[in-house]
Amino acid sequence: DGSPLHFGLCVWSTGVKAVPLIQSLPPTIPKGRGGRLLIDDRLRLMGQEDKGVFALGDCAVSESKPLPCLAQAAQQQARYLGSVLNRYPEPHTSPEVPPFQYHHLGSMAQLGMWKGVVDSAKLDEEGKEGGRKGVLTGLTAFLLWRAAYWTKSVSWANKMLIPMFWLKSWIFGRDISRF
Repeated sequence: DGSPLHFGLCVWSTGVKAVPLIQSLPPTIPKGRGGRLLIDDRLRLMGQEDKGVFALGDCAVSESKPLPCLAQAAQQQARYLGSVLNRYPEPHTSPEVPPFQYHHLGSMAQLGMWKGVVDSAKLDEEGKEGGRKGVLTGLTAFLLWRAAYWTKSVSWANKMLIPMFWLKSWIFGRDISRF
């Protein structure tokens, strides 16, 4: 009915497992949690460090510093690996290659009903409804989430289609039909 539901703790558990390509690799390739490839702090595949094999994103996991399966982690890994490959002629054997450092930029979620939540250390104002510092909720957070989602879309076609889909779902509701 739209009334608030007060609770003490919300646990959200989702499944994250390796894609079929990674699962199909031979058992000689070391894998960690969820069947993901084990990597070191320079994104090199464990056991293959001297061969120049790198892994990143959701298909890779570091036992010493596991990262969240988020787009921002994969994007930072991709930027790091691109700069390493461009800077060092033999990045897999060069001792000068710095380890990868992840910087959490915050979390955002769209909650529906024109509400959202943004949790970021970069927010210096109190969150709405007496929330803690660094948390923003409500319509402003919803609009920030939408703006971030739209600006991160890659192609111009998607940048045009996304607002049209949002408008369509606002007017007609979500299409949940299956064929």
